[in-house]
Amino acid sequence: MKRALYLSCLLLGIGLTACNKENQGAPVAPETDPSEISGNDIIVADIVPMTTPESKTTYEIDNVNNVAKFSWLKNDQFLMVVKNSAGELNHYRFTATATGASTEFSGTLPDGTTWSETNFAVYPANVNGFSYVSGNISEGVNVSLPGTAYNQNSVDPLAGIPMVGIKQADGHYQFHAAMGVLKFTVKNVPADMRHICLYTVAPAKLQGTFALDDEGYVYMTAGGNDYLQRYIDYTPAAQGEDVSFYIPVPIGTVPAGSYIIIQDSSYGSIVEKRIAADIASEKNTLTEVAPFSCYFVDNLVGTYSTAVTQGSYAYNYTAGDFVLAASDDASKGNIMITKFAGIDGKLYGTYNPKYFTMTFSKDQVFGDNPYTDTATDYPQIALVSHNGSSAVDIEFKVTNSGKIKFTGVDLGFRAVKDLATWTSDYSGAWPWSLGYKTFVATKK
Repeated sequence: MKRALYLSCLLLGIGLTACNKENQGAPVAPETDPSEISGNDIIVADIVPMTTPESKTTYEIDNVNNVAKFSWLKNDQFLMVVKNSAGELNHYRFTATATGASTEFSGTLPDGTTWSETNFAVYPANVNGFSYVSGNISEGVNVSLPGTAYNQNSVDPLAGIPMVGIKQADGHYQFHAAMGVLKFTVKNVPADMRHICLYTVAPAKLQGTFALDDEGYVYMTAGGNDYLQRYIDYTPAAQGEDVSFYIPVPIGTVPAGSYIIIQDSSYGSIVEKRIAADIASEKNTLTEVAPFSCYFVDNLVGTYSTAVTQGSYAYNYTAGDFVLAASDDASKGNIMITKFAGIDGKLYGTYNPKYFTMTFSKDQVFGDNPYTDTATDYPQIALVSHNGSSAVDIEFKVTNSGKIKFTGVDLGFRAVKDLATWTSDYSGAWPWSLGYKTFVATKK
């Protein structure tokens, strides 16, 4: 027994809809009642032809009609969700027999068992753990989003995005993305990266069992559990790649304060990027989040121009080049300042790529004092931050654009006698020779 079924695949991008509305042909009448499936079936999935149909996620864009045209691959599978007379759910697996725009999908059910359609089908078939959950139709159709890592195909990253097919009035099954897809682009990924994780804060839910609504969509509010993480496994070929990650997320809101975390093979954090504003995961929509860059010491070394405002203690308020170099003494840190406000010296610090922060201890002197009015009594200078009541370590933040931004209250030089005297009470010539309220350095 054969019956023909035409599928239209719908995947919404930013201003882009992928929809099969052309070249479907006339439906072929089934040999038995269309509400029942039994024995062996062959289903024909007809997708709009494209010039290079090697991949369902390589698409041509018709800008006039705002349509993207997809193709199936041989061995693609989906599950037809079916029920028996008691309402118990089962599935009927269909496998594509060839690559092309119009492809037969074949599958088998145990002989002697009659199943009727639930009008739902699920794609892909148990790839990345996405599947329907066995139960009874009286409880609706549920799907599972597992806690295991989602494997993104590096060639066709959208190939495994979960889709649900809904039977239409004309007997066709129309497939669409079951949830939203968030696109995160990470620039300069570290070589030891093995995973990327979207970690949300409550009430967003990314894992567990969710109910499909009547249109075949998955909402954060329709089930799930308290697990707030969604992983993708990825191993870069080398440090410095720019990679886009496509993370399927139930429809709802990823709240501000959530994180994108780049992890090593042991799931330890290498880089953490906080999401500053709510992100909406919308049904059947690909939402692109602003890209961010990873920065490491090698990326930060160089000469910077500076933009500053006057601090509380300044009387010689000037600006000049700011220079960062890799540390020449690993015991003192991994980075050092060799020029500040155009003045040569050396200050050791530690850059933490995980949080994009640089810290320089106050327990150092920067170099010789170039200011003649204090140099006799105070032959050296210390570069330090001041919080209004005492000297503190200097902290800088690396912004997403690669700028170096001072995050404290005041920043500047203090004329000092020597290191021992300076660290005994952090006092010196007053007022400060330089003082900045704000300090932003931009690489030349």
